[in-house]
Amino acid sequence: MRRTYTIPKEISIVRDIYTKEIKFFTDSGRVQRPLFIVENSKLKIKKLHIPQLMKGSKNFEDLL
Repeated sequence: MRRTYTIPKEISIVRDIYTKEIKFFTDSGRVQRPLFIVENSKLKIKKLHIPQLMKGSKNFEDLL
């Protein structure tokens, strides 16, 4: 849902297996980090994307 902007990207979602809960954290100042997306058992990010990130043609926002 974050990738389709149904919910804001700043919201953190955690699945707690032990308590059988899904937790949504919406407090301000949440740390954002890119996630590795896997489709059909393959990573969407490829080695060719790394130089693009290093050169600046892709940025942090592109990975969110």
